[in-house]
Order: sequence, then structure tokens, then C-alpha cells
Amino acid sequence: MGDIAHIGGEKDMLSTLQGLVGDEVILAVSSLGLVRDGFHSQISLRGFLEQHSKSSEAFRIMLDGDSYAYFKAADVYIVNPLARSCPTIHASIDTAPMQEWPGFEEVAGAVEEGIKALEKRKAEEGGDS
Repeated sequence: MGDIAHIGGEKDMLSTLQGLVGDEVILAVSSLGLVRDGFHSQISLRGFLEQHSKSSEAFRIMLDGDSYAYFKAADVYIVNPLARSCPTIHASIDTAPMQEWPGFEEVAGAVEEGIKALEKRKAEEGGDS
């Protein structure tokens, strides 16, 4: 089992995660940082840690085709080997702004056209009454 990796230690984090490959771990993502108890936005996934390739900083926990997590060493801010019954990897995974999503421009354009069509139909229906 790897040592505790500290916040900001990306290279140390990579070696810490590599030391956990093949082990059962918990990946925790919480809107309150390290807090995993309570009814706030959070996801915890328990499974076996895999590394994409020996030289990669990409890792995953795969339970099945619908339950999985992919993350990079840079997403992890601490690994706690003492939490619960197996090490807990605490990560921060943010959603990019919508404008950066692949295909956003096309989807936004289609939605805008749909709204205009609805407004036009409502105006036409309202003009007949």
C-alpha cells in the first residue's frame, strides 16, 4: 500500500496511486472536500484500481459497463490509507463550462432554433384568438 500523498504533490501522487494498482480502493468525490457523511452532493465508488498504462497518469475503477470512474493523478488531492476498510482516494473532478463541451455549439444552436419556433407558433396561435 502506498504512503499518504499530500495536497499538491502530483509526482508523489502518481507513485502513490501506482502503488495501489490492483488493490481495492474507494474513490470519493464530495462537494465538501473530505466530508463523506451527510446528504450533500457526493459519489463514492469502491473497486479495484487500474492504471491505463505503466507510463500513464490515467486511472480507473471499473465495476461494470454502467458503474465506473476515470481520473488522473492530478485530480487526486489526498489518499487516506486509514479510512474505512481500504484506502480512500479523494479527488476533485469538475465539470467544464458548457461552452467547452464537445458539440456544445451545435446543441446550443438547435435549442435556440427550437425556442424561436415555439415563440413563433405561440405568437401565431395568440393572433388568431
